[in-house]
Amino acid sequence: MNKQNRVRMKIHSTKASIQLSTETVVKVVLTVFLLLGLFYVSAKLLAVFQTDEDESTIRNFEQLAATIAQMEEGASLESYPIYIAEEYAIVGYQSGVDETGTFGAIGGSCTSYGITSPYLNKKPEKCGVGEEGCLCLCKKTDEFADLCQENDEVFMCKTHDYFGGDLSFTGGIFSDGSGQCTFALLYGNNKPQTLYVKKGEDDVRICQKECDNVAPEKSTLISTENEVETSILIIGDSQTMGPYGDELYASFKNAGNTVNMYSVCGATPSYFTKGSSIPSCGAEYTYNDGTSDYLTSGTTPLLTKLIAEHAPTLVFVTFASNMYGWSETSIDNAISTFASEITSSGASCYWAGPPQGPRYTDLETYQEYKEAIKAGVGKSDCTFIDSEDYTSFDFCGDTPFGCDADPHFANHGAEGKAAAQEWAAGIYADFVSLY
Repeated sequence: MNKQNRVRMKIHSTKASIQLSTETVVKVVLTVFLLLGLFYVSAKLLAVFQTDEDESTIRNFEQLAATIAQMEEGASLESYPIYIAEEYAIVGYQSGVDETGTFGAIGGSCTSYGITSPYLNKKPEKCGVGEEGCLCLCKKTDEFADLCQENDEVFMCKTHDYFGGDLSFTGGIFSDGSGQCTFALLYGNNKPQTLYVKKGEDDVRICQKECDNVAPEKSTLISTENEVETSILIIGDSQTMGPYGDELYASFKNAGNTVNMYSVCGATPSYFTKGSSIPSCGAEYTYNDGTSDYLTSGTTPLLTKLIAEHAPTLVFVTFASNMYGWSETSIDNAISTFASEITSSGASCYWAGPPQGPRYTDLETYQEYKEAIKAGVGKSDCTFIDSEDYTSFDFCGDTPFGCDADPHFANHGAEGKAAAQEWAAGIYADFVSLY
């Protein structure tokens, strides 16, 4: 091949390479534009289905409030759908609760969220300065007591002006027996949820599930008519050292009262009238400021000294099964001595009966013991409150009775804890109705 032909071939090859490269570039550019177009369209389509968490939360809260405002008295919604973003919470406040806490504050327990704190949650300023109930959307906090307490963390509140009248927002005990939430509360979780909503004459119950069993009373019912704070002294045994006692303490405390609680493991009334030694299973004293002391030695404080120290206007007594097996005479004497030290001081006396439990052979045996306690209390000036209806927890498989199970609700996991709280809530509701 001569030199001229070789040059021609080289030029032809170069032109083909240039042509091929140009075609490749065009294809690449077209592909890129196509992908960008698809990405743009996909983003637009995705935006249609994506939920703006803040806007959706606010819109859902406003829709809930509007639904409540439009509901007729006695109407209920078993599965009201709602979406609340994870960083938000909906909180309902009862009537009779003001932002200063003068008339009490919401509190108690909520088994759905593991809340058992005795500390109060006061109505936020955005609810207004009156005593009317309100429904608020707030930023979620780690502690229930801090919820809705900072103005910049309260996004909005619906008050009596919006609802056309004063509505008291509460929770209740779940109808299926799985627990309770004594106040209206919903924590967001970035997922659709359902609520049980029921509207009464002047109240609205909001729960994560049906809660028609027992309606919690307004927090001000323990306060005296002239709003003078009541001093409560709670005396109990090891059951009171667990979630049952925590719930009782919280219920009285949330009514705006001064509350001090003394619990001694294994105690009977005689421990507090004789100053018996504290057993190795311990004692717990919870004071009005929320602090506690736990002791494993020493002597049980005498009831007379506790009354002198705290000057209670009301003593709430709750002992479980530690007198089981005693004669009726011994039970009467122990109760009589204990009760007389209360009533002689001028304080009123309320006595919660024992719960059901595994130490009793059967229901009949339990009721015989309960009636012996009730009879002894009846001979004093104390008011008896029956625990039977609130303590049907199955310690022994499918029955509360007749096995070697631990009689303490607190030692039976989440279900036992919920049962203890339900017991306390029922006792407290009965107390309120009698007070």
